Amino acid sequence: MERYFGLKSLKEEPSRYFRRHFYWGFIYDRIGMRLRYEIGVDKIMWGNDFPHSAGDWPNSRRVIDDICAGLPEDEKKRILGGNAAEFFRLT
Repeated sequence: MERYFGLKSLKEEPSRYFRRHFYWGFIYDRIGMRLRYEIGVDKIMWGNDFPHSAGDWPNSRRVIDDICAGLPEDEKKRILGGNAAEFFRLT
C-alpha cells in the first residue's frame, strides 16, 4: 500500500481492526448465527428492515425464533437489541 498509495503499513492484521470497529447487521442469516463467535457476539445486530420489502415484517417473530433457535439467552438478547442499545448509547 505504501509503495502505490503512500499509505503506511497497518500495525495489525485487517481482521483485528474489523473486530474492534465494525458491527454486522443482518436480517435473516442462519450462517451468521453459526459464525457468531468468529464475528463476535457483541458485534452483531439483527434488524427487520421495516418498511422495506427486503424485511421480514410482519413475520419477524417467526424469523427471530428460527434464526435464534438454540442460542443462549444472553447472546440472543445482545444480538436482538442489546448491542444496538449499547452502540447508540441508549442504555
